[in-house]
Amino acid sequence: MRVSIPHCASVNVGAAIALVLFMPGFNSANDLSRGLNSFIQESCLSCHDSNTETRLDFTSLGYDLENDQVFRKWVHIFDRVERGEMPPVTEAAPSEESRSAALSLLETELTRVNRRSQQTLGRVPSRRLSRQEYEHTLHDLLGIGGNLAKHLPPENESGAFDVIAATQEMSSVHVRSLLMAADLALDEAIQLGRKPPMAEREIDYFNSPYIQMWVDRPVRQGGGTIFKTDHDVVTFRGENFVFRSDTNGFRPPVAGQYRVAITAAAHQPRSSITVSLKRQNDQQGESELLEAWDLAGSDYREVETITYLRPDDSIYVSADELEPALDGGVIYNSQPANTYGGEGVKIRRVTVEGPLEKSWPPERTRKLFSGVEWQARSESRQDFPNNRKNDKGTTESLDDFRYYDPVLTRPPIEHVRAVVAELAPRAFRRKVSDQEIDALVSLAKPSLDEGRDFVDSVRIPLRAILVSPQLLFLDNQTKRSESRQDFRPTSSHTEPAETLDEFRYENAKKITDDALASRLSYFLWRSLPDEELAKLATEGQLSDSITLTAQVDRMLDDPKGDRFVDEFLDQWLELDRIDVTTPDAYLYPEYDDVLRRAMLAETREFFAHLIDENRSVENLIDSDFTFLNRRLAEHYGIIGVESETMRKVKLDPTSVRGGILTHASIAKVTANGTVTTPVKRGNFVLTNLLGLPPNPPPPSVGSIEPDTRGATTIRETLEKHQKLEACAVCHQRIDPPGFALECLDPVGGFRDRYRNSKGVKREISAGLRFLHKDYELGLPVDTSGVTADGFEFDDLREYKHQLQKSTEQVARNVLSKLIAFSTGAEIEFADREEIERILQETREDGYPLRSLIHQLVASHIFRNR
Repeated sequence: MRVSIPHCASVNVGAAIALVLFMPGFNSANDLSRGLNSFIQESCLSCHDSNTETRLDFTSLGYDLENDQVFRKWVHIFDRVERGEMPPVTEAAPSEESRSAALSLLETELTRVNRRSQQTLGRVPSRRLSRQEYEHTLHDLLGIGGNLAKHLPPENESGAFDVIAATQEMSSVHVRSLLMAADLALDEAIQLGRKPPMAEREIDYFNSPYIQMWVDRPVRQGGGTIFKTDHDVVTFRGENFVFRSDTNGFRPPVAGQYRVAITAAAHQPRSSITVSLKRQNDQQGESELLEAWDLAGSDYREVETITYLRPDDSIYVSADELEPALDGGVIYNSQPANTYGGEGVKIRRVTVEGPLEKSWPPERTRKLFSGVEWQARSESRQDFPNNRKNDKGTTESLDDFRYYDPVLTRPPIEHVRAVVAELAPRAFRRKVSDQEIDALVSLAKPSLDEGRDFVDSVRIPLRAILVSPQLLFLDNQTKRSESRQDFRPTSSHTEPAETLDEFRYENAKKITDDALASRLSYFLWRSLPDEELAKLATEGQLSDSITLTAQVDRMLDDPKGDRFVDEFLDQWLELDRIDVTTPDAYLYPEYDDVLRRAMLAETREFFAHLIDENRSVENLIDSDFTFLNRRLAEHYGIIGVESETMRKVKLDPTSVRGGILTHASIAKVTANGTVTTPVKRGNFVLTNLLGLPPNPPPPSVGSIEPDTRGATTIRETLEKHQKLEACAVCHQRIDPPGFALECLDPVGGFRDRYRNSKGVKREISAGLRFLHKDYELGLPVDTSGVTADGFEFDDLREYKHQLQKSTEQVARNVLSKLIAFSTGAEIEFADREEIERILQETREDGYPLRSLIHQLVASHIFRNR
């Protein structure tokens, strides 16, 4: 939100605010009332008095800005008056002198009260790690993988991001879930079972008795859908569970990273065919597309991927984008597979290597038990007791049976202390006192005194570390408050000298280097600091601006920076809601998991490119490039893009694509499975891109539902809706961007006519493309509109061209979102001055994204509590 801040060489705004902050006897409520009374009487009370039908009544509002509810209302008033939205154009406008004086007084008072609150309480309260951050933390801390976040309660969605401290929750449910996640993490970190086979082994589909059963089985009993050549097994369908690894000789022995390699070729190709690797977990009710590769022509292709698997996972090879036989027949028809004329995939070889460990017990176990050696037991399968209990009190299986025992070279309690002293500082992200270590070690002592197993005893303090407040909450500890003796006033020929009160005010809020390292790492890596960052913090070097800048660049360039891109976009652009609705398979048969992956990849690669190349945020509105692979390019109607790899593609000047609003991912999350609504998409543009959300609708106004029968367009429905006076003001802002985006269907394809269902319901064949068109084209799409400021446009290209004039507002919004995401607190009124300063610093270069991140990290907002 734009705030007019004077940039005058003779005025030090910070000094002026500081003088007000410490001015004794200042009666803000009375002064504010006297200062605003004339403006309110002249411009507001005719509509906003005790008889108002709006949400605002000035006669009962009051001027006590210490009251949070009153404060928020006055901020809302300031914003609407400052943007020129109030008074409305239908009412008499106040004089510019009166308006400016009122805004100046209100801005000063709002800033003063907000800054005093920030000085007293801090801008950011201590916040809890989000469940995704907790997962990343345990992954990096213990060297493990796996989906731990799913075991924790969902985050409260009332905040802009899941890291906003004011909206986070902590309950007994969270504690129980955290204990469960910590136990699962330790189970994987402490691997002391027998050494699993790690060498490459083949999932031998060709010689598998289970595969042969399906080859031999009659069609009427479900067979005949696959067949064998001299060397290959050929499949003609997607989601083919016949090829599951658990029924064909392979199950992951332990959790870890595995390398899966596939050799395959297209069978009877007439177009591009996709071979894919999928994961299925029946116990967890999960399925996932792990990877997909294009097969072109008849040549065999060797591909591989490294993926994380657990013992209860199964993997299988599948096929997508297959054409049926020329006569339209599918493999489920009554012909044997070897005579079927449709496209398929020939699977020649599938191998798995892993777990990818260099030693056993694995390095993560050895690192966790620093100073402890391990000795293999001589017990064999015959020695395994059937009633052996593990540390959880349940009967062990042979796979759980411990094959390695610790070799202790000193008293057990000293080994426990060494383990705790190694892990705790990394987990707590700071130096740990001897007293803290003693307290943690003492948790293991009763167990050791009772003669319990050493490993089981060590797990007790380890578990305590993983669920401790020191790990779960980010510490905003501040540096010591500098005294008068530390004060060295600074000045320049353009600004007056800094005052002692200003000096104390700023330095009393600065967080320690340890806290700064944590804030930075959880911003850009979503996890704890690595060794280099922690070392710089310990040595007190991180506060140095040159060092800090270098660390930001290093972290953005690190692969862990992908976490920041993915999770920031998931929440800011709502990409994490892409699966909330499923497109109607009869209206949009082109949508599948392969396309879905490419949709998300386009937006993430695009945003990462803006960071990597320090490109202007104007590219978010429109750009002459995007990121595509063959699948997504075909979806967009763009020719000349091959293979499954995402790459930067130059767009034709006449293309509607360019900027995030035309990404299929955004089209998907702003639609449901059947239709689009301009209201939802228009609100997305205003709220998510511009950061200027419209007011919520009055309680008496119902929602707008599109006519799925196609008898009327959504535009016609909205025109009727806008005749309601209470709706017209907001819909003049919401509807135009929504109309412009009507050229994109619910899965992001370009359209000039709507699709209407034929009402046909037939069996959907997984993996087949465009088998039938169970829809017909309906009414034409009208993408024209008039913006609230009177600009007329005919299509999305023209609208985006006009939207580029709002590049600064987009930059302001992106910066505000980054601040909230990085600090865990929403933007406050007093933060606006610093936001405007950063925008001023980057305006000449067009607000490049990497520069915005650097400016943010260097700002007092980021470095203060």
